[in-house]
Amino acid sequence: MRLGDAHDVTKETEAEELIANTEADVAACRVVEPYAMTVEKAARGLKPVSQRERIRARGPTVPYGHHKPRA
Repeated sequence: MRLGDAHDVTKETEAEELIANTEADVAACRVVEPYAMTVEKAARGLKPVSQRERIRARGPTVPYGHHKPRA
């Protein structure tokens, strides 16, 4: 899921309900450890408040899946 696909909720109970609804996806390994994060509304959509979440929202910080082990 991308940040643009996220649900914007204002109550903690709403966030807990959304997370609870992901149990089947977690069990099927389509989602790993869903959680709520603090965001702010920006002109281009939701923006994570913390630096950690801004980095995570951009995707991997190192190339993924292109590593060739040394012989």
